[in-house]
Amino acid sequence: MLLFVQIAMVVILHIVLIVLLMLVDMRLLQTNIQSINTSQPLLRHAVQRLHIDVILLQEIWHPADGKINIYNYTHAIIKTRQSSQGGGVAIIAHRNVKAVHLKEYEVDNLEAVWADVMVGKVRTVVGSVYIPPGDIVALSKLDSVVGEIVKEHDHLVICMDANSRSTLWDDKCVGIAQSCRSLQMGAKLEEMIHRFSLQIHNSGVSTYYSGNSATTPDVTLSRGIIHYGNICWSTIDDDLNSPHLGILMNIGHKRETVRKHVIDWPNFDWSAYRVRSRVMLSELKNKWLINTSISTDVMADELSTGIQKCVNDVADTKFVTEHSKPWIDKVLSEQFKILRNQAKKCRLRKSPTNVAKYTELQQETINMVKQAEQQWWLRECEKLNSASEGEKWKIISRLTNQITTSDVQPIRKLQNGKIVYMFDDNDIRSELEDYHIHKDAQKGSLGDHRESGIRSCY
Repeated sequence: MLLFVQIAMVVILHIVLIVLLMLVDMRLLQTNIQSINTSQPLLRHAVQRLHIDVILLQEIWHPADGKINIYNYTHAIIKTRQSSQGGGVAIIAHRNVKAVHLKEYEVDNLEAVWADVMVGKVRTVVGSVYIPPGDIVALSKLDSVVGEIVKEHDHLVICMDANSRSTLWDDKCVGIAQSCRSLQMGAKLEEMIHRFSLQIHNSGVSTYYSGNSATTPDVTLSRGIIHYGNICWSTIDDDLNSPHLGILMNIGHKRETVRKHVIDWPNFDWSAYRVRSRVMLSELKNKWLINTSISTDVMADELSTGIQKCVNDVADTKFVTEHSKPWIDKVLSEQFKILRNQAKKCRLRKSPTNVAKYTELQQETINMVKQAEQQWWLRECEKLNSASEGEKWKIISRLTNQITTSDVQPIRKLQNGKIVYMFDDNDIRSELEDYHIHKDAQKGSLGDHRESGIRSCY
């Protein structure tokens, strides 16, 4: 009977897992970061708070050491300018995202990178593109690249700083002379949108604020993703140390964030707990001495309840998620809220006082994040002296951010003379089974073809 119950529980959990996987969406963050070196502390917090799957950045400039390091995210796909400062684009995927860098679509003199990504049941090509102001030639190159992509792929999302204006996504350009270069580029981009039946997701909200100017140079386009479910496009309040607002794009069903209410054990007040528990245990002892007929089950229950009450009276609690960073505490969380509120206030009224206070708060927050992360790093290093061998490797992995690859990588296969990628777990399992288990039973031309195709995966 017990074995039957255990099997039934396993089956139920498997069904629940399948349902959850079917409901998982893809969450993209698009932003012109204007130097990843100065914005990375704030970006790390934003992607953790918003549970981002894929980050698409423009104007990363030149990252220190040529890397963008965010815990639990893979190494970034980066393209930087070689001959001058500024510019540069990147795509960064969470470790749970299956991703393939599509190098074949990268061309000279076009700042764009492309990747084939999959989250749950949502699979699409994503691109991060930066078009410099007035560079209509880059738009023509983008037109050609998109034409090549849609020949091979049915799903596409383009996150770009187009530096192009059109009433289709920027109603504030109404009344501007048609001879304006940005409007001419907007017309060129419109032609590409109509030619490839791309969908514009911008809602008309401005994405760039500078002084009293508010425009929408950041554009999000897609093709063929509507059948995945609801698509939600919005700007975020998180400050990223850039005049451009971050853009959040949700594809598929709404994801319910799993938040756990836990005790903050690292900061637990053991002295206060010792005092309370001493009183509680003394009271229980006196009660049990008086009433000797109490059963051991009742005594155990009273002891457990008393200990839990002492913990609840003393402990501080916090909410955590799978993306939570260990150095983000209540003080930092409140600081981020204050910064977001000041950013809103500054956008509504750019008075010298508001701007000065916002700049001061921004720098103060960045310094607090860096200090908190450094203190956490030092505490982890101190644990190495007394940790076991197994625990030492876990600590070292956390400190060095060695989790830089996806959990399951897609398989590359040669099929009908073309290279294709297999993303679905069932397809990957079947292909590996055919190669490693059934290859001896399948000889001849079919076996030779399969072997040559699979070898290209490794």
